[in-house]
Amino acid sequence: MYARIVESSLKEIAKGKIDAAKSVGSTNRQIIFRIIIPETLPSIIRGFTVAVISIISMTALAGLFGAGGIGDVAVRFGYQRFQHDRLFACVYVLVILVQVIQAIGNGISNYILRKRCLV
Repeated sequence: MYARIVESSLKEIAKGKIDAAKSVGSTNRQIIFRIIIPETLPSIIRGFTVAVISIISMTALAGLFGAGGIGDVAVRFGYQRFQHDRLFACVYVLVILVQVIQAIGNGISNYILRKRCLV
């Protein structure tokens, strides 16, 4: 999944930037490290954030089927034993975890964007 996200990020680069770099005599290595990676890094970081959040959701769902983890705690103790406070606590922990990861990913991506625009 993450490879497809990276691929779509790499395809977003305008061909004109690569052609301009080739016209001034840049090598392939220079094009990769000075144009492609800096241009796609914010998008790649956002894609990584999406992938991490998807993994968290999949592991919570796997806990529903007995794989353990916070999903298992939510189902076994919260839902099956009618202890709704534990169920809501597990849901709140998952929501807060996802929001923190999303904020960190967006912060890093925005920092790189601002740093690139200032240079």
